[in-house]
Amino acid sequence: MVGEPAADLLADILDLPSAEMDGIALEEVAELRPVTRRRRFTAEELVERHRRLPRVDVAQLREEADASFGDDDRAGGDDPWDRSRG
Repeated sequence: MVGEPAADLLADILDLPSAEMDGIALEEVAELRPVTRRRRFTAEELVERHRRLPRVDVAQLREEADASFGDDDRAGGDDPWDRSRG
């Protein structure tokens, strides 16, 4: 059962006189706890995890994006996907 201050707060929220809250049983419905922190990954672990991700076909991705959104409002004239890898 929740204490009197909580009942008064609820009465204010519901815009009821405190007298009308008498006899209404208030129960706790949640509890707040701090979130436990996860261990940080090392650079090597991140590289290994990303190495296992599937490859992306950028040409197909561009075609699908152009089909969905159009290509007339692209910023710049050249395609950022068409660049040399050197």
